[in-house]
Amino acid sequence: MRPARTAATLLGWAVLSLVAAAAAHGAEGGAARPPAPLVLTREGRVLGLRTSFEGRPLHAFYGVPYARPPLGRLRFLPPVAAAPWRHVWSARRFKGPCMQHLEELYYPVHLKMLQNASEDCLYLNVWTAVPDQHQITSGANLKPVVVILHGGGFSIGNTGSLLYDGSALAALGNVTVVSMNFRLGVFGFLDAMNRQAPGNVGLLDQRMALLWVRRNIQAFGGDPEKVTLLGLSSGAASGGLHMAAPQSRGLFYAAILEGGGPLCDAFVEPSRQSLQRANHLAGLLSCSRMGAELGNRPGQASSSSFYRPAEDLLWAQERVASSSLRSFVATYGNSFFPKSPWKAKYLLVPLLIGTSSNEGSPFIARRCSDQPPRMGNRSEALKLVSGLLETYNIPLPPGRPPMEPYLETPTDPGGQQQEDLRRLVADVFGDAALHCPCRLFAERHAKANHPVFVYKFCYATSSLYVPEWMGVPHSSTFWVPGDFIGKPWAPLSSGTSLAMHLHPDQAGVRNDERLAYCHYWNARDA
Repeated sequence: MRPARTAATLLGWAVLSLVAAAAAHGAEGGAARPPAPLVLTREGRVLGLRTSFEGRPLHAFYGVPYARPPLGRLRFLPPVAAAPWRHVWSARRFKGPCMQHLEELYYPVHLKMLQNASEDCLYLNVWTAVPDQHQITSGANLKPVVVILHGGGFSIGNTGSLLYDGSALAALGNVTVVSMNFRLGVFGFLDAMNRQAPGNVGLLDQRMALLWVRRNIQAFGGDPEKVTLLGLSSGAASGGLHMAAPQSRGLFYAAILEGGGPLCDAFVEPSRQSLQRANHLAGLLSCSRMGAELGNRPGQASSSSFYRPAEDLLWAQERVASSSLRSFVATYGNSFFPKSPWKAKYLLVPLLIGTSSNEGSPFIARRCSDQPPRMGNRSEALKLVSGLLETYNIPLPPGRPPMEPYLETPTDPGGQQQEDLRRLVADVFGDAALHCPCRLFAERHAKANHPVFVYKFCYATSSLYVPEWMGVPHSSTFWVPGDFIGKPWAPLSSGTSLAMHLHPDQAGVRNDERLAYCHYWNARDA
């Protein structure tokens, strides 16, 4: 393959599956190994390691600081750029994840998350094909850069997971890949509507990492003028929010949003709603004043008794949250994101966006004790989905009967009824929460005459290790779809319903079979 040189080409790079990621780290061997890569960044020297993917040599750098540790009075504040260092920083091992509640999810790739979670977690990783020094100093033939924004509902996630290993993309796509950890849950998205806890500091962490990329990525052979955001789930929502955030302008030139977007209500809420959650959390911790007693009082010494242990905050967060992944999420109505995502003005950059066939199935599993979930009848199924919509703050369209287009969905009264009811709930929630908002965002982008490519992922790989009834669920793949299928992929045209269906045996551009349902859910945009 030829190196990606334009936004459209970069959006067309071949697929990455979990199987490929699992094999990413090549063994270092041989008697005469070349020296480990040493890169001079603006902050100091960084020592990485040599690795490979499918015989292609790579340089990898793990755990490079991009911001100061958000400890003490910095706990809920915007990030501060990393201080320079004089020694050589060893970037040969992943840093632990940011603080999070490590619960058992239905994706085994998450089950082995590192247990050494810490508030000192603002580090990033870089993978790149071995550059030559002339390429770096002259700025010629620099590689496009892909910045990965991990998913996890803004509550969990870790770039040390094999899901986000950048080796395969760097080797096969001939790009420089960057991933970063950022603050999660109460630590990253507590919005008390004041200067001590302004909210969205997890998104500001991402922005700080993008600023680091802007300053330093050329030293790794990457082109700071060709940065593409690649987000999964809440990471895709993050990417879309950066497309409208005034503070993020000029830091990237294209976006790939997989299984999420800025119009997904499950990932974004108004600041005033987050404040209610913050006050609930303060009450659980017996705090008389939000902010001061959670570790934000300016000038407070780190040994002060007002500083609650991180574990206490996680305990309170889990009690504030519902039984879903949703707890503290991104907010609007503040300095980072002033307007509702539905009313914001978005940066018109090349966009690739898509969803999986069965986006809603894992959310049902989280709500039901029986596995696979069992429902007595259609009425019980619709009651379950109504509860899910309420949990994730997803409104029903005004002026329409609730669930109108789904009421005539046939169900088999025989042995297949449970499967039909599960599919009904998964379809309703998947449409409302993820597929239709992503579809609407793509259509808005297309109306502005900017290139947008839409896909639907339809293939259940054996590497997912999820129950068969889930089908192809949310976050089941981490794709960079493109011309690997050997078929033309035209941009979405305004007023059409086409999407590239991604399946090894049935790939091609087809109509979106969920379009009628999306007309129902997206009526609020009229």
